[in-house]
Amino acid sequence: MEGEAGVAATGPWPAAIAGGGSLDLAAEAKPEKARQLRVCLQYWLRALGAPCALVEDLCLAAYEALTNVVDHAYHPGHLNPIMSLRARADQGQLTVTVSDQGRWRPPQHPGYRGRGLVMMRALTTELHLYPTAEGTTVQLRAALHHR
Repeated sequence: MEGEAGVAATGPWPAAIAGGGSLDLAAEAKPEKARQLRVCLQYWLRALGAPCALVEDLCLAAYEALTNVVDHAYHPGHLNPIMSLRARADQGQLTVTVSDQGRWRPPQHPGYRGRGLVMMRALTTELHLYPTAEGTTVQLRAALHHR
């Protein structure tokens, strides 16, 4: 189902972000959609009762992964640039997964870039990166109430 923001949810909108065991969203890989997915994750984490600091850290780490999809996964003119955000709460552990179906593209103007993975590691208890020929998956983990 597609919500007002153009973000597809696997359940009724906005029930997909109402809290519970999981969150499954997908959107076109565009900057404004990355922001919308970050807000959905923020609402979902708050509905779970996550501490404010954890909400901020996980949302920032997930947003970094989402903006990496926007900036690096797809070539201009790609017909269907999709990014997905999945989040799970299981036995006090949170897992946030960001994935794409693109191929890594280096930045055109590197400048002061290249610190995203370091930042995501600092904001979470675990970071796993799975690059394949079919796309890239970033998995972030943190304890729900131990921050």
